[in-house]
Amino acid sequence: MTELKKFTRFARETRAAEVIGKQQELLHQPGTPVSSLNKQNLYHPDYLSQELFRFFTAIEKDVDFTRTSYDPLFLTGNSSKESLPFSIHFLRTQKQALLATLASYTKEVTTAIKIVTELDKIYFELEKGIHYQQQIAQPLGEQLDESEEHYKDLFDHAHDLIHIVKPGGIILYVNNAWIKCLGYELEQIRGKSIYDFVHEDGREQFVQYRNAVLRKEIADKEITIAFQTRKGEKIILEGFISPKFQSDEAVYTRGIFRDITAKIKNEEDLRFYAAQLAEREENLKLLVTQAPDAIIVADVTGKIILWNPKAEAIFGWPSDEALGKTLQETIIPEAYRQAHRAGMQRYLSTGVAHILNQTIEITALKKNGNEFLISLAISRSQQAGETIFISFIRDISQQKMNENELVRKRKELENSNRELEQYAWLTSHDLKEPLRKISTFSDLILTRHKDNIPEEAAVFLQKIQEAGKRMGNLIGAILLYSSITEDQTLFEATDLEVVLHEVLADLEVAIKEADAEVKADVLPVIEGVPFQLKQLLQNIIGNAIKYRSGERRLVVTISVETKNVASIELRIQDNGAGFSMQNEKKIFGLFQRLNTDKSIKGTGVGLALCKKIVLNHEGEISVESEPGKGTTFLIMLPIKQNRF
Repeated sequence: MTELKKFTRFARETRAAEVIGKQQELLHQPGTPVSSLNKQNLYHPDYLSQELFRFFTAIEKDVDFTRTSYDPLFLTGNSSKESLPFSIHFLRTQKQALLATLASYTKEVTTAIKIVTELDKIYFELEKGIHYQQQIAQPLGEQLDESEEHYKDLFDHAHDLIHIVKPGGIILYVNNAWIKCLGYELEQIRGKSIYDFVHEDGREQFVQYRNAVLRKEIADKEITIAFQTRKGEKIILEGFISPKFQSDEAVYTRGIFRDITAKIKNEEDLRFYAAQLAEREENLKLLVTQAPDAIIVADVTGKIILWNPKAEAIFGWPSDEALGKTLQETIIPEAYRQAHRAGMQRYLSTGVAHILNQTIEITALKKNGNEFLISLAISRSQQAGETIFISFIRDISQQKMNENELVRKRKELENSNRELEQYAWLTSHDLKEPLRKISTFSDLILTRHKDNIPEEAAVFLQKIQEAGKRMGNLIGAILLYSSITEDQTLFEATDLEVVLHEVLADLEVAIKEADAEVKADVLPVIEGVPFQLKQLLQNIIGNAIKYRSGERRLVVTISVETKNVASIELRIQDNGAGFSMQNEKKIFGLFQRLNTDKSIKGTGVGLALCKKIVLNHEGEISVESEPGKGTTFLIMLPIKQNRF
């Protein structure tokens, strides 16, 4: 803390009343300057105390007294010449009263000199500030003629920015609007050139303009120029400079300007938005012109006011013929005209329109009289304060034909599949009886005549029996495969947890014999065919047991994950023998077996059956495998069926 701060704190805390009393005594001495300020009760102790404590606070806050951030209160609104002597006297008596207490604070000469020196500097700056305020208030002194002096008050309260400048550029006067707009303090303007406040982008232009004014080459010609605020912001001013001459000698120039920064910004914004609007209008025009749908705009009477090129192509009416006609005259078939009139009448009387903001399919009329199907969407809008209706129309006659053809083909395919399934079932069923006889009679020969049958014949008969059993298994697999149907009545809420428990119960013996372990997450409920989903899990787990590795205990892990809210993914992973992914495309084929080990029984239908079941559930199945490391089946199934 500086000595001055310590001293002022001492004076505030212990000598304030003494200082105020001393200043009051000094102000009442003979010779005090007389002005209007004497009549403002400035001698009262309360006022003197207020001024003194403001001064102490300014010292403590390190106020820069070379600037105008600290002014005695009595100077507010009082900067005339006649108040100057008293203002100076007030400050000097305050300083004198304050220094009178210095001896109570310190006896050290060096400390006292430091304090006196600092106080002298501060009060010198304050007196200088008072002089400058008076100078700014009365900038020209005797140079102002009576008319300038008369209008000075008007200048101070004008909204325009007004400055008065010496011929060389030094500022003599700026009004309140000038100071407020540019944000400078009076101290920052004192003795400065007007050119210091002009933005560098336009400084040379302003110099040339002002010189031309002083040379009487131009008179009252407006200029747009950029000034720079205290914050470094660029503002745009518009106005003019006029000179004051005496005996044909320039005394000063007057500048009257207005801030048009906002105006320029608004004009730029207006041009920008106008350009944006023009661009949007052009885009809208292109959109309407090149739209893939017919766009027709009509008023509340049904009269057509816009007809785009696609409408020409769809309905056959050229634009110049359609415009001005009504919808009833052009595109509404006879059967719908009364309903259209009733709908328009209802809208005009009640404001209710049943077909707004929705898409409907309806019959429309071409110019040649042919009727065809359209997709129609109508919205309401306003144009020049009037209600209009915008119709978006698409010719769907070909689409409907395609849909009908697709339905027909689908029915044909369903019938064909049904016939094939029936054929496969009947064929397989019919093969069972002769196969049963082959198996029965070969068994009778082996059991009744085993002692009389040559050894080679016995081997042949055993091969016949094995082939018969294999043939029976194949027929059973085909019957099962053909039994997978898309019958909607079979689908129901199916708890996969229950299904898995049933599968594990059926495979209990096989799992124990293989010393295998099956681990599973809690499985969800989905919409499906229970016996088909059971067959799916049974086939995959059964395959894992069948094709396990002899090097480690078999572990089958079943996990589930919800995908996209609407479906689940089952992952059935084993650590079995695995296979090469080169055979990935074959694995789900009918009668395809990747394992050539004949000791492992199989028909080659199991995984084909799995794929058919998954597809029947609108799902997907894929496989990942690596020889010697195991296999993972990925099964995506919808939680709810979305079937037509």
